[in-house]
Amino acid sequence: MTNRRVLRSLDHMWQGTNNKFINKLRPTHAAPTPPYVPPKDRIAFWNIVPGDVVKLRSGAVAHDENGRKIRGEGIVQSIDRTTNRVLLRDLDDHNKLAPKNIKHTVPRLVDPEAGEEKGYSGNVTSVPRPVHYSKLMLKVPDTEYYASRIVRSKPFYDRQKGMFVWKRFAIVKVTDEASLRSGETVKKFEVPWPKGGQRRRPFQATHADGRTVEEETWVPWVPEDPVLLPARKPRSTPAGEAQAAAQHAEWEAHVEQKRALAESATVATPPGARTYAGFVVRETVRPPPIAQAPKPSEMVHMERQRLAEFVQASETQAHLEQGGSIFAASDYLDVAPLVGPAAGGEWGALGEASTGAQRDETGRLLARPGQSDVHAMPIELLMGRDLANERGLKWRMRRWKAARAEEAVALAEKEQESKELLKELKALRV
Repeated sequence: MTNRRVLRSLDHMWQGTNNKFINKLRPTHAAPTPPYVPPKDRIAFWNIVPGDVVKLRSGAVAHDENGRKIRGEGIVQSIDRTTNRVLLRDLDDHNKLAPKNIKHTVPRLVDPEAGEEKGYSGNVTSVPRPVHYSKLMLKVPDTEYYASRIVRSKPFYDRQKGMFVWKRFAIVKVTDEASLRSGETVKKFEVPWPKGGQRRRPFQATHADGRTVEEETWVPWVPEDPVLLPARKPRSTPAGEAQAAAQHAEWEAHVEQKRALAESATVATPPGARTYAGFVVRETVRPPPIAQAPKPSEMVHMERQRLAEFVQASETQAHLEQGGSIFAASDYLDVAPLVGPAAGGEWGALGEASTGAQRDETGRLLARPGQSDVHAMPIELLMGRDLANERGLKWRMRRWKAARAEEAVALAEKEQESKELLKELKALRV
């Protein structure tokens, strides 16, 4: 069972789903065995999805005062694509017409803390009864019509949304006199897909407004002081590139030697057999070596080297002499494991006064910084990748729109150039 309104894939058409031998060893009292439907009889593209209002074609859930049958009606709660069955829920508290089954349960205490004084719960409860897809009539929204038949357009897979997309149409039999006079016995309506309900979450005073959260509420720190952030993992290191170059030279020499031996070698073949592929001398050459990704130890060494070069740079030293400060990612990483929240401590354990950023030759801090030094650290820059979420849908859509805009500008420029060339050609012809 699923309550999804979209179709992501056609996995329910596989033979392995809802196999008739899958529940053979399960005891009958453990859970009801779902009916098996062969894949050839399963519906690939459903025109009835959770959220639709449907009515049963046959059967009765109750009887009116005159003894006439009342057909079942409700809202689709979930669907089972492997068995072609759906579960319905009531329209509201006044219209409880969804088909249900009676289920016997073990009585339990209403209030376990109060004891048996509160009594026991009932041993009979009602659960939704599965209904076959063919017994349902779809209701056209904002009308009183029920579709006698549903048709659809040709489905196609939308790669951007990652789902199958198609339109559905309801065929309704006409009963009014005006339509009968005109000769129209049926009408065709396009039925929109139901929209998913928004999840309601309890709002508290500490929660921010949704529109504020969707926007970028964090302000990037303006780097007035020099900052050294962690570098992205490179594809290789200079030492790896040098090693790969040396191995590549050896590989080329080995290939040349092997080719020379193959050219000088003579193979005794019978006359007329040179066209046979089995006598052709084949050269097996290994692929050329490439530079490997850096190891963790190499990454640590490169970061330490970057920090030393950053601290010893002339611009950084001049900024420190003028009374400025610098920040490196290693500063926060040195302090947080000792007195930060990750270690179970608090920043209040640090001294309030500034200790001054004294560093050694490698750029590491010599003394533990104070509270003012920690508050001045632009820690939000370390979370830039998490806050930006460049792989998220919003940022990917922004890049896609920017690329489309650039393509449109380039196309407009080409069209303008072609128009100018045509004008010049017309002027030359005259």
